Amino acid sequence: MTEGQFGFLTWEANVVYKNVKMSSITEGNTPQLSGLTAESNGGKVDKKIAFDQDQYVYITYVTNSTQSVKLVPEKQNADTEITVTDEDGKEADINSLPVTKEKQTYTLTAKNGDAEVVYRVRIHKMQPDAEYYNEDYRGQYHYSVKDGWGNDPNGTIYFGGKYHLFYQYYDKEAWGPMHWMHATSEDLIHWEEDTIQFYPDEYGAMYSGCAVTADHSTAPDIFKEGESGIVFLITADGGSEGQKIIGAYSKDGKTFHKYKDGKVLLHWKDDSLQNKAFRDPKVFRYENQWFMVVAGGPLRIYSSKDLVNWKQESAYPDLNTECPELYPLAVYDENGEKTGEHKWVLNRGGRKYKIGDFKQADGKWTFVPDEQYKSTNANGMGNEDNDGIMNFGPDSYAAMTYYVSDFGTEDNMKLPDLVAINWMNTWESGFCNAIPYANGNTVFNGTYNLECTLGVQKESDGKYYLTQTPIKGYKDLRDTENKVEVKDATITEDNNPLKDFDGDSYEIVATMKPEDDATEIGFKVRTGEGEETVVKYNTQTEQMTIDRSKSGTLVANGDINVRGQKVTKNDDGTIDFHIYVDRSSVEVFSKDYTVAGAMQIFPSIASRGLEVYSKGGDSKADITVYPLQTIWTDKEAAPTGLRLNKSSLEGYVGDEFSLNATVVPLGTQEDVVYTVEGDAVKLSQNGAKASITAVKTGKATITVSLKDHPEIKKTCEVTIRENNFKTNLTKFNAVAGKWYIDGETYYGSHNDNGFLFADKVNTDKFTYEVDAKFNSGILNFIFQSQTQNAFDGCYAVQLADNRVRLFDFKGDKTFAETNTLEKADDGKYHVEIKVDGYHIIVTVNGKQYIDTEITDKDHQYSEGYVGLGLYNASAEYQNFYINTNSPVTKIVTKVNDLYPAINSSLEDMKKALPEKVVVAGDDFVKKDPAEINWDWSKVDPDKPGVYEVTGKVGEASTTVKVTVRSNKELAALTKQQYDPEDYTADSYKAYETALAKAKTVLQNADATQKEIDAASDALKDAISGLKKETSSITISAPSSVYEGEKVQLKASGKGISKKVKWSVSPSKNASINGNGVLHAKSAGKVTVTAQSGSLRKSVEITIKAAGIKITAPQSIKAGQSVTLKAEGYGVSGSVQWKISNKSIASISKSGVLKGQKAGTVQVTAKIKNYSDTVTIRVK
Repeated sequence: MTEGQFGFLTWEANVVYKNVKMSSITEGNTPQLSGLTAESNGGKVDKKIAFDQDQYVYITYVTNSTQSVKLVPEKQNADTEITVTDEDGKEADINSLPVTKEKQTYTLTAKNGDAEVVYRVRIHKMQPDAEYYNEDYRGQYHYSVKDGWGNDPNGTIYFGGKYHLFYQYYDKEAWGPMHWMHATSEDLIHWEEDTIQFYPDEYGAMYSGCAVTADHSTAPDIFKEGESGIVFLITADGGSEGQKIIGAYSKDGKTFHKYKDGKVLLHWKDDSLQNKAFRDPKVFRYENQWFMVVAGGPLRIYSSKDLVNWKQESAYPDLNTECPELYPLAVYDENGEKTGEHKWVLNRGGRKYKIGDFKQADGKWTFVPDEQYKSTNANGMGNEDNDGIMNFGPDSYAAMTYYVSDFGTEDNMKLPDLVAINWMNTWESGFCNAIPYANGNTVFNGTYNLECTLGVQKESDGKYYLTQTPIKGYKDLRDTENKVEVKDATITEDNNPLKDFDGDSYEIVATMKPEDDATEIGFKVRTGEGEETVVKYNTQTEQMTIDRSKSGTLVANGDINVRGQKVTKNDDGTIDFHIYVDRSSVEVFSKDYTVAGAMQIFPSIASRGLEVYSKGGDSKADITVYPLQTIWTDKEAAPTGLRLNKSSLEGYVGDEFSLNATVVPLGTQEDVVYTVEGDAVKLSQNGAKASITAVKTGKATITVSLKDHPEIKKTCEVTIRENNFKTNLTKFNAVAGKWYIDGETYYGSHNDNGFLFADKVNTDKFTYEVDAKFNSGILNFIFQSQTQNAFDGCYAVQLADNRVRLFDFKGDKTFAETNTLEKADDGKYHVEIKVDGYHIIVTVNGKQYIDTEITDKDHQYSEGYVGLGLYNASAEYQNFYINTNSPVTKIVTKVNDLYPAINSSLEDMKKALPEKVVVAGDDFVKKDPAEINWDWSKVDPDKPGVYEVTGKVGEASTTVKVTVRSNKELAALTKQQYDPEDYTADSYKAYETALAKAKTVLQNADATQKEIDAASDALKDAISGLKKETSSITISAPSSVYEGEKVQLKASGKGISKKVKWSVSPSKNASINGNGVLHAKSAGKVTVTAQSGSLRKSVEITIKAAGIKITAPQSIKAGQSVTLKAEGYGVSGSVQWKISNKSIASISKSGVLKGQKAGTVQVTAKIKNYSDTVTIRVK
């Protein structure tokens, strides 16, 4: 407010006012500043203060090396006095304000007479430069805020040769009072972050808004005659007071001002719906007037002639959305051809959309959805039923297009290419604010989705769909030299042709065709250390899904981590995957870009693997993977540290481990070196990775260091033990406490409740036996546990001092107990628990202590997990068994299918199968290994194929597939010999090619029978295709020569019985003597003919002009020396060098050019009568 009434308010009081005086503040006495800048002492200012006269709170950013800041105010009046105080109210030196922490705020008071103005400046000290844009979760080709919080894109516009992106901003890692940060780009790929341009004011925080270009004719209250620029419409959020729309403008795209000190243009109270949610305006120009969609709650449409005065056209009380937008798009058919139509799209916050028409109804402009997109309520403009899906992943919100131009009129539509950007995040489940607390990144929290060009596709059934296609500029980031291509590959569940790929920022372009029995196809990205993000397609449900439930650090649990959308196959049965993977995100597009999904992920930096798979059956695939280059081209890239994915390893002899080292900041390159101290392990290094094999008990220290900076290093301590623990249980899982095996003993310890669980026993009749040793604390022997959390319900036998107790952790329910335990002097106890339904007998060291029946139905369990427990104790365990009397019905040992070596004998194959296997009954309790009998009667080792071998233990059986391979026929074919003189050159060449491929297959021990058979068939075809040679002449000659050269030609072949006669034409270009020596005279093409009797052969030879060519740089620096090269073509001799200006540069006889001073010179090289000249600039 710039004017109003002055007065007093008295409430429930008797007040006397005296000596009241009011004086006006004028330009002559105002204490207001006309400018304010900051200067860094010891560093530099990263983001300047965008000063505006009526703005009183600012943030400036300085680099990490800054020690203090100098504030430089510009006074409107020389009499104004300025003081600065710190956060404690102490006066500070304006020329040297200490910067000692990440954020500090100084108060600047400007006083002129009795009038004063208070300014506050927050000084934000940034991280070291090398940390920015190299962070673990910094997208390398997605735009992100450098430091702080960013959400909705705002004010997106193309102006002054640049794209402008404003966005919601706060200088912390979580949401706060909203500002507008500014960034610019010339290509929508590479961005330059500017500074905060719009701050909260008396009307509230700066929520979302938009920008358009205008001039005096379209915004006369903002621009004078001849002026033009950007006009902004911004939501001012007044909290409980509701929301309103204010204006701002810029004439140059560099300096920005609020319109009339932030005058309110539209207030929720003036809206017909009287709803305080009145935000996110998006304006467009059509039919020679301005239109605005605004929502936040229900959607409204307004119109204006001047961008200042607005009237409501229509309102939709049942259609609720944030960040709405309305725009027309050209329609394309399924072949990508324009249909001549256009359709209007109503964007509902980047999540859903409707397609229809924008037109007048009863004199009011209204959006009318097509039948396909009508809601099931509110005359088609209500709920999201029948809406199109803009993005099926959760992390894409607040879509906004860049304003380019007006849309013309209905009779003369203008349909510019519209590009949209989204905030890659979500408010769902508090996800966006929880990110820094989950992944530890407290520097920045605000990344944006790929820029996408929008369109509408009309399908053959007449339905319309929105398309979102990543802009072409991303293709320029492709590292094509290091791309990985897989063509017409057969993909199974186990093979992975992408197994050697390593990366964290890349693009996948793939088409997969599943066979009829394939149930699921897809990709696993950012794999490693048990982590994976899956992009998959279910062929039965036709659902394309992104699953980040195992991606790494999870921000929230539940279905927010698994989202999908129905996608029908292409007409040929294929499915397209266009996937963009970055350090912290996955985006997928499919079905001609009518389907899009996005998710943030936070994997380990070591998770850089990639897999493709096909479940249930095979698939055919064409796949190209492009590593993508970073857009942060000016980031620092000096190594400052090293990370190792594990700091310690514990395992057993024979175990294998892997380590992965990463140079930090990410993106920096330097070789690493692994060394091992100790002989317990062997190590094999492959780049930054190391494979470790435990070879003996003991300890070892693995050290990894940077090759060029050996002082930067990390260590991993390794402990290797023997695992000879005797048990018939598997799948041991330590839930709490420290548990490990050494030799025949399982050791456990914890100062609280510690648990170790093993198999689940699916019976209520068994014996539990174990030997335990302890001296103090409590031991618990657990069985029938409903989960691997004992407190969910279980039975436990407890030993403590002289007490034996049978109880349930759930509710601490005691069933029976006694204080008569005979303590063992050596601390050793053999515990035997017999379970028969709910009848339980407990014996310790041969003495029975408990014999009871569980009658409480709330604590009756008929199956469950078995395990060990302890409390505030250290214990040793041996001989842990669960025994049952159930008959053998299952073979538990998993016997892998056999893939014997090529030409293996039957005896060799038999040796590959086990003689004994672990068996179990219907209760799944494992018994001692038993002998198994294998039936090999159906296997013919000399006949390739896949055979089934059945093994039996009693009535239990298991089947193994044996793949027999033979290359004997192929080997015999390769040994056959054929004289090349007997066959035509083409047919023999084809034979040689087939032979070479056959030998390659023979040398490949992993060759499939299909590959062997294919090589054999190809070689047979080549042999049968050998054609007998008939009489002919072959001329051996080069395809080209240079002027002046003499070349010996030769004629050979079958049937040459007479002397060869040579001729050449035209003779002006060359001559040839009787011995076949060709003399090239002048440039051109000649035909050389060789004739012997009736046999005749001709070849064409090109004679190239002789000359000389200089190889030199375009420029050199003064004082720099470079060696130039001059190469002669068809001419030989010594090179003579000349230079046009010896004061600028000199050149030696050997061609060494040395720059003297700035300027341009011509350098000439000459060999005989031939010369070449180049121009070189000296800088």
